[in-house]
Amino acid sequence: MKKKLLSLVIVLAMITALALPVLADNSYKAGSGNAIVYIKGKTTAAKAQDIVDHINQLRWNACKNGEPDPRDNGATNLDVNDYTEVSYAVWSETLQQLAQKRAAEITVNFSHNRPNGGTLDGLSTDTEAIAYSSTGLDLMDEGGAVDLWAEEREDWIAKSTTSKTNEYQLLINPDIKYVGMASLNPDGTKVRYSVAEFSKTEPAAAQAVSETEHTEPVEVPKRDIQSVALTPASVHLDVGGTTQLSMTAQVISETRYASVTQTCAMQPTSWVSSDTSAVSVDTTGTVKGLKNGKAKITATGDADLTATAEVYVGTSTAENDPFPVEHDVKTCASAAYTDVSKDASNWTHGFIDYVLEKKIMTGTSATTFEPGTNVSRAMVATILYAQAAKPAVTFQNTFSDVSSGAWYASPVVWAASKKLVSGYPDGTFKPNTDITRQDLALILYRYAEYSALDTSASGNLSRFSDASQVSGYAQTAVKWAVGHGLLSGFNDGTLRPTAATTRAQMAAIMTSYCEKVLK
Repeated sequence: MKKKLLSLVIVLAMITALALPVLADNSYKAGSGNAIVYIKGKTTAAKAQDIVDHINQLRWNACKNGEPDPRDNGATNLDVNDYTEVSYAVWSETLQQLAQKRAAEITVNFSHNRPNGGTLDGLSTDTEAIAYSSTGLDLMDEGGAVDLWAEEREDWIAKSTTSKTNEYQLLINPDIKYVGMASLNPDGTKVRYSVAEFSKTEPAAAQAVSETEHTEPVEVPKRDIQSVALTPASVHLDVGGTTQLSMTAQVISETRYASVTQTCAMQPTSWVSSDTSAVSVDTTGTVKGLKNGKAKITATGDADLTATAEVYVGTSTAENDPFPVEHDVKTCASAAYTDVSKDASNWTHGFIDYVLEKKIMTGTSATTFEPGTNVSRAMVATILYAQAAKPAVTFQNTFSDVSSGAWYASPVVWAASKKLVSGYPDGTFKPNTDITRQDLALILYRYAEYSALDTSASGNLSRFSDASQVSGYAQTAVKWAVGHGLLSGFNDGTLRPTAATTRAQMAAIMTSYCEKVLK
């Protein structure tokens, strides 16, 4: 029979034992060359009674109809005397717990060949079936895993040599008396991973099954980890200010059907500050600004994987995404500007030097930069126009309030033609209106797309107390900006997406854009 696989694909293998070493404090330790990552998602434990009733009906029908006996690979046929009922009373919580852990594990290791070759949490099973659904079908959904496994019946009866029937054989095998099933929907995805565990004997007692959103530790080979990073990648702190860093890994799961990349949490084994007099970091990744200065924080995880973050400490309360720029304040690019701090440890100085040297931004006069002045919509268009090497532009009357003689005319017309900026319903551009942080993120995101750069980065906004203030139209762009460290938030835990952007902040953001997005 040609099965209707829909978007669900299923593989099965016979395994004897599945374990990840468990320490006394319930933490996990990776095998040599492997790493522990933490999968976050919502587990759906199978409805035990529904599963049992379904399997028992399949078993009874198989015995009543004299279908081939899976115990001898179909050499003989079943009869009603072979019928054994899977009782609801012996639904296995242990196998259900194992299925839950395996559902998490296969999100990054879609294989029966586990990285450490051992068992999972000391739990073992005789046989297992795993399923992947790109549309989120659950175990007992119509057309879900159990129904699709049962669709193998016709091929089994016909003794087809071209189709797999292992799943159906498990469902009707009289020797299989214990079953547990579960599914996992990882955060931020539409896919669902489902697992069924089968056993001839009752396994040992299991931990409690969690049906709420939670994390499961799983072990993956180092080769499957594409990259690791600290979040935030850079941050500015006041003296005495603190922030929390976290380590993540981009893990790729290569299956026969698809290549799926997932962002997973990691637990570093060590944290180190390059300058402990300026920035301290504890064993949990909490950093604290001790005095004006800067430091690189290095986190080391399993398999010697490392990630770094830049931390600047200063007296400014402004948001900052630092990129270290060494310079001599007497001869640097901003030396002529009287309103730019001459203190090299001030977070604004290096960034202003950078954008001046690269001719990304200019002063507002021969002696002023106006770092505290808000950036207007016209200024943003002009900055990107300069970044694009000021291509030739034929003026078009695109907006009613942008005249051909305006200093920003060519930049605005160019930016509009590339769909980087847009106007208002009344036909105006409002060039002198302050640019909000979320709108700046959107324009930079569009500029990255226009420049054919990778825009797949996506930061987690939940760490900001005002994340709900990010408008729907800017969600993807703001997540991208946070993911790249262009926006890293303020000391009070806010992102302030609707606040204006100062020229000093713009210098920091453009420095980071050039050094982190373009490279």
